[in-house]
Amino acid sequence: MTTTYQARVCLGVIGSIITACSLHRILRSWTGLVVLWWYDLEDGSSLLLFFEGIVLLLCTVLGLVFVHISSLTWSDHLDASSVYLIYQLSLITKIVSFFTIKSFKNQTKKFMQTQEKYILHGLRYNQNTIYGKEFHLGDIHSLEEFKTRHPLTTYSHYEKYVDRICAGDTNVMTKDDVVRLALTSGTTGKGKKIPYTNQTVWGFGKPIIFLAPSISKKTLSPGSPFQRTLNFHVRPKSLPSESGISVQAGSTISPSHKKYLLIYSTPISGFEISNEFEACYVHLLFGIRDRFLKSMTVLFTPLLITAFKILETHWEQMLTDIERGSLWSKLNIPVEVRADLEEKLKGKCNPDRVQFLRREFEKGFDGIGKRIWPKLRIWFGTDLNRCAERIGNTYMKGVTFASERYVGTEGFYGVNLTILRPPPHRYTLVPDSLLFEFIPIEESEKSNANAFFGDQVKVGQTYELVVSNWTCGLYRFRFGDVIKVVDFYNEAPVVEFQYRYGQLMNLRGEKVDEVCMRKALENTFKQFSGITLIEYACAESLLMPDSAKRQGPHYYVVFVEVEGNKGDIGEHISTLLDAELCEHGALYKMWRSQNGIGTADVVFVKPGGFARLKNYIVDNSTATFNQFKQPRKLKTEGTVAFILGQASD
Repeated sequence: MTTTYQARVCLGVIGSIITACSLHRILRSWTGLVVLWWYDLEDGSSLLLFFEGIVLLLCTVLGLVFVHISSLTWSDHLDASSVYLIYQLSLITKIVSFFTIKSFKNQTKKFMQTQEKYILHGLRYNQNTIYGKEFHLGDIHSLEEFKTRHPLTTYSHYEKYVDRICAGDTNVMTKDDVVRLALTSGTTGKGKKIPYTNQTVWGFGKPIIFLAPSISKKTLSPGSPFQRTLNFHVRPKSLPSESGISVQAGSTISPSHKKYLLIYSTPISGFEISNEFEACYVHLLFGIRDRFLKSMTVLFTPLLITAFKILETHWEQMLTDIERGSLWSKLNIPVEVRADLEEKLKGKCNPDRVQFLRREFEKGFDGIGKRIWPKLRIWFGTDLNRCAERIGNTYMKGVTFASERYVGTEGFYGVNLTILRPPPHRYTLVPDSLLFEFIPIEESEKSNANAFFGDQVKVGQTYELVVSNWTCGLYRFRFGDVIKVVDFYNEAPVVEFQYRYGQLMNLRGEKVDEVCMRKALENTFKQFSGITLIEYACAESLLMPDSAKRQGPHYYVVFVEVEGNKGDIGEHISTLLDAELCEHGALYKMWRSQNGIGTADVVFVKPGGFARLKNYIVDNSTATFNQFKQPRKLKTEGTVAFILGQASD
């Protein structure tokens, strides 16, 4: 019998006793004495009787709360303070979420009015900043004026202002003080520094904490608030600026949000680990102890594959750590974090749980999630690289995958209202989160392209998404996401993510996008049995070293990692892929027929080659493990040379 179970039983018994005694006293006092209230009791006595009744009612409510809490499923290793705080957070979240969802639904019925109100308020708020005065933000009084008077922008437009913020200047892009500079992932190019204010942080927190989870709970069985979630989070490293403002990834957990970490299976100190291996190891260590885990979450799905591979390789060491109540000595973890984590491990080993885990791990890892966590209902993540299907067919068989939200460093874009719908996932744009504009993909190369508002877009059309977020001083910002409008929820556009604009393969203006390349690769590998495509990336031959480059017109180089016996398919797979690219890309086919582009070249990568590429990119860019999305197009000679070094014989 675990201490958590004992605490739960005790709480139930105490609650029952309090409720029974209070109700008995109420019935005894108020049925007998109230009759005599107006006749025999003195004035002071009647007042005392009234307050006694109030106290007894409160005791009854408290007793019922105790009974209710004890009747719910608890994760292992919960203490009394955690139970109290989680219950408190649960009640607050339910209340705030009710009003947040109601507001969201009303705003979607007045999408453009909400959008105009949002941006005009922001323009007035920041009109006296350095940027606001230069661009006369205070003189803009309508959406059309905003579109006419303020240009479309890219990050280069803001660099000189961000440099001033880094140097310590205030009131530059935002009226509010900048609390940190958030780095974009940098996996598809140089990382950008986005100024975050407290209002920016709240702009993320409100939909992430109150809107998206509440919508999910309406569709899915939410489980008990005392069942914990396993959250795979790697703390991004912080870089100081000249002024002392920290430069951190957008996925950094804000201090004001740390109280919400109680709902996760890992102790709060475990979220301070900045190495991918150590962070995943610790999250798994504390996660596998918990028999009643209800869900799992990861920012981007590739990190979950990394975590399960660590579990496959190191489960024996993890069980040893649980038994000994100490962490593996080889883990590179700060001393104070290690001390706190070991304090949480000591004396809390459940031998039956350890033996159960050992038996299950020895059977293999197919469907391991549901086998070791029978109450695991769902796992959440953003699946831009299409890893969820692979995970669902292996480690997480029988566990539902859901993508709750569409979010980036620049802001919160949309929420998934049809969470059980199979991919591609659809997101309803949140009206008061950002101002959204849409550039038809045909015009996306123009610097002065014509952008449309949400009431002007058409279902079935593809657009480059443009956002304005006044809380961090970004206006009409082109951040590179390409989306397709697939529906409307009331008046709010519903979109599907397509690809990043910077990921286009484009040697001669053919513009082969990620969707086309992925479809061509999938169709190519379907022609071979016993082999599965695991990961891929492309490069233009311009970046290849001379020693590896073939003569003739420039061509695509496609690096692939596969599972299974590839045999002799390497001899003709390039020809098959080239035929598929011609099938799905009209301009590519035209240039191939004119010999303006050479036949695509397929290079097989050693097992684990892309994992090593990830480490290389993180070490040599502003990318973080949390935000890492495998870039489909490699843009530097360094990354191409590195992945070439991973080529199989």
